[in-house]
Amino acid sequence: TLVSTKLVQRWTLDLDRGGLALNAREYFAVRAGVALVAGLLGLLLVPVPFVGLLLAPAGYLGVGFWLKVRVGRRIRKLEYQLPELLSTVGSALRAGFGFVHAVEASADQMPAPISIEIRRMLRETAMGASVEQSLSSLNDRIASPDFDIVITAILIQRSVGGNLAEILDNVAHTMRERERIKGEIR
Repeated sequence: TLVSTKLVQRWTLDLDRGGLALNAREYFAVRAGVALVAGLLGLLLVPVPFVGLLLAPAGYLGVGFWLKVRVGRRIRKLEYQLPELLSTVGSALRAGFGFVHAVEASADQMPAPISIEIRRMLRETAMGASVEQSLSSLNDRIASPDFDIVITAILIQRSVGGNLAEILDNVAHTMRERERIKGEIR
């Protein structure tokens, strides 16, 4: 193949994090197509052919840059939605729901992209993965320090015990306060 296995795995993860329904082969084709079009446009529009051809690698790299920006924006959006999700799950837990049902009820009330990720986690659980495995998979997909804190707290609570609703409320409150303080600093 033209692309190494490690690169394919990284692209697959980035495409997943970016919320794109492309596989690595399709992504490579898009990058190559953009590079080809940019190179041809460069040859046609720039009087010096060598300089025009430099647009081909710029087009190829530009698609990669666009994906990184998209991933960053999606992760920030997920982090922004996380405190609301935690509050909703905490309320459902206090109402007597089990953890999985509380998360499911909360996902129904949340907008994308967090609802998409939560439903994917629930689908993994329904397909036979343990809740711990599904949460770890979610953490790997999103790769956010905020999600890592929340998922670690949930996993610790599941093994040690305690009031999960209170833990989630405290984490949500801390995240909201952190954002408030960041806003004041800005």
